[in-house]
Amino acid sequence: LVTPESPIEKTMYFIAMNAPERLEIKITKSEFVIGKLPSVDGPVSFNKWISRRHCTIYKKGNQYMIKDMDTPNKTYINGKRLEPEQLYNIKNGDIVRLANSNFQVVIK
Repeated sequence: LVTPESPIEKTMYFIAMNAPERLEIKITKSEFVIGKLPSVDGPVSFNKWISRRHCTIYKKGNQYMIKDMDTPNKTYINGKRLEPEQLYNIKNGDIVRLANSNFQVVIK
């Protein structure tokens, strides 16, 4: 009897690019909030333009999605501005911009 192997669970990281400090945010749950509040799942303290609750990352299996939380300084994927409160797929290698800070998506 041959049984299909379950897919290996992957993990997503948000890695800050050109930031004043090294920041690597590991997405550790199925609904993960990123913003400047210390109480969010992934706090970003080096950029005052990032909103308190800027975006939410959703994980379902090995699929990741992002939602802008209707922020004044917006969220972008590869230069394309996201509509607030809409879900967008994100994949390995994408560049996500929160306000004016870029983060590379690494899924491994």
